[in-house]
Amino acid sequence: KHESAWPFLAPVDVSEAADYYEVIAQPMDFATVQRRVNIGYYRTLRLFVADVRRIISNCLAYNGEDNVYGQCARVVESELDKGLATVREILLAG
Repeated sequence: KHESAWPFLAPVDVSEAADYYEVIAQPMDFATVQRRVNIGYYRTLRLFVADVRRIISNCLAYNGEDNVYGQCARVVESELDKGLATVREILLAG
């Protein structure tokens, strides 16, 4: 868990963002991602990455980039990209 992931650890609370579920059609958060990991939902890396990218894109669509939430989303995106680059290197080396 990266320190910048804190806004995305649980589903968005409507008491903090009343119209969130009207604006965002496919909500996603890391609690849901973890639940999906636990039940074996992710049969491919692509499905996992798509859900994490959805967290990022939902945040940016709802909040924009010029605030703490957008900044956190960009850090999470950077960390995801670094992790994927490492996976690619390992796969290409093997």
